[in-house]
Amino acid sequence: MTCSDANSKILIQRVSAREKFLKKVMNFVEKLVQEKGKVMRRSQGSSNTHVVMELLNFGDFSFKTDWGQTMFGGNDVEVWYHPSSSFKDRKRFDPVFSVYYQCARFETDDCKVNTFDENLTWQSAFINAMRNRKRILADMKKKERDTRRKDLSEAKNQEKAALLKKRAEKLNV
Repeated sequence: MTCSDANSKILIQRVSAREKFLKKVMNFVEKLVQEKGKVMRRSQGSSNTHVVMELLNFGDFSFKTDWGQTMFGGNDVEVWYHPSSSFKDRKRFDPVFSVYYQCARFETDDCKVNTFDENLTWQSAFINAMRNRKRILADMKKKERDTRRKDLSEAKNQEKAALLKKRAEKLNV
């Protein structure tokens, strides 16, 4: 076996592994964002519906999809990895994964990988997030519920304080 044959074999293995991982990421992200994401923008074109959605703070990840950009297709999927921090300021983070594809369905033959961070840390964390999807969604729902309760409680407290202040003014206290 020549050096060239060995290099070709290694390259074939790397391409195959990358395609397999791309398919996993794309299938997971697109389904998850469609089910749980928030529509940021939706517009109806002459022959297309352009929809931008995002799902923020899914564990240590945030996602953005941009589908149906033109009547000829055009779709972007971006993934950010932000361990142990909230994804409030997008400018603080660079995407670890960004893919463009033209057709309605993702195919590795049709895609252009714009960003793929080679660091295995985010890749391992992503696989764990896929495995723990239900737990992460339950945690997100609990945080949302707790935030809503806290906001409601603060609003009630402000209302009580305003009423107390009015009573005090009436009584000249």
